[in-house]
Amino acid sequence: MVQRHPFDFRKCFESLNNVLLELKVRYGTPRLDIDGFGFEALSSSLRKVGLFFGIEDRAQAIIDEETARWKPELDWYKERLKGKKVCLWPGGSKLWHWAHAIHAEMGVEVVSVYTKFGHQGDMEKGIARCEEGALAIDDPNELESIEAMEMLKPDIIFTGKRPGEVAKKLRVPYLNAHAYHNGPYKGYEGWVRFARDIYNGIYSPIHQLSFVDISKDEIPTETQFLTQKMISDVSLNEEVTSSKALREYTGKYDSISPLRSKTYPDFPAQKKLSVV
Repeated sequence: MVQRHPFDFRKCFESLNNVLLELKVRYGTPRLDIDGFGFEALSSSLRKVGLFFGIEDRAQAIIDEETARWKPELDWYKERLKGKKVCLWPGGSKLWHWAHAIHAEMGVEVVSVYTKFGHQGDMEKGIARCEEGALAIDDPNELESIEAMEMLKPDIIFTGKRPGEVAKKLRVPYLNAHAYHNGPYKGYEGWVRFARDIYNGIYSPIHQLSFVDISKDEIPTETQFLTQKMISDVSLNEEVTSSKALREYTGKYDSISPLRSKTYPDFPAQKKLSVV
């Protein structure tokens, strides 16, 4: 019989819970549950951190600055992603971190959720946060995944590399939900980068060509070269397409390197609130 440690570290979020519980029991270290995915969740988390340390004004200043900087870009993608069907098939806690947030802030419809690495709590919270009618699959095999894609006909799926390669054979684009494709996706800019990657996956001109069977279909030549915007904007009204307020992602491809050399001012310690 295999003997396991009293704390089973097989699942990422369960592991974190166990570590935090042990820190509280041994050292009395308080805990704050926060979320870095999505404007609303991140703003709420920053307010919570600001309240704990007594620096609410500084937290709100960051929220206002980042929202003003990045919200017009998120809304540009939201206008072009509204109604697109997504299969949310990541591992663990991203299931419930993303389910409601991508629908509310990017306009996509989550038509299916599943997880192979999450525990029961991940699955339950993911189901509770996605839209009514979504197909929930616990620990599916490849045949079940294929059946779901053929039935639901999603515009894109978020999953790992192995099931993602299977999806591509069915002409369904995917984003690597484990490695964040061209991420990171946390933070205000990261969330816009996530929307950009979804947009790029759905409206890729190369992906459109995958539906042409060169053995029997005539290859269209009258359209010549198509851009993503030509595909995504064809059914949008002029008010959206000519908007001066909305804009595409303007961040740099590498957003991490500049942070390594960034310096921060020293702030005097303030009285912290006690957490029960």
